[in-house]
Amino acid sequence: MQPILEKLYRAESMSQQESQQLFSAIVRGELEPSQLAA
Repeated sequence: MQPILEKLYRAESMSQQESQQLFSAIVRGELEPSQLAA
């Protein structure tokens, strides 16, 4: 998950698969609030 978050923080494009992984992790509550706030 960390590489996907790094891309997000750098405002880089993500693939559809990466977006799905990120969204699924958010929905399942797997990310810390501090990770989402950045």
